Amino acid sequence: MCVQTEVEKLLYQKKYSSAIELIEYQKEATKDKEIQILLATAYMEQNKHQEALTVLLSVEETFDKDWKISRNIGTEYERLGNKPEALKYYQKSLAQLKDTDDVPVKEDEVFFTEQDIKRVGG
Repeated sequence: MCVQTEVEKLLYQKKYSSAIELIEYQKEATKDKEIQILLATAYMEQNKHQEALTVLLSVEETFDKDWKISRNIGTEYERLGNKPEALKYYQKSLAQLKDTDDVPVKEDEVFFTEQDIKRVGG
């Protein structure tokens, strides 16, 4: 079974610590975008927002045009009480969304991201 599938299974089972351990044990997994996002998700589910943010910021360095990553970074900044940074990343996510060709997701995500911006004072 591939690492990503196993991690997804552990997250579904709410075994967040086990998912984190598996990712950290598998060195090749640390270079995979989707697995790193799963790692951030595991941290988020454990209310370890600083750890989630650290992972997401690292992923953003490589994949800086991904609106989902930007939005998750905004969410983590908001959870940590840093509204100016949250606003910055929500606005970045919205701009990236408007440039995407992912039409089925786009309308709903634009709406929800605009709501995020309003919530943090933008």
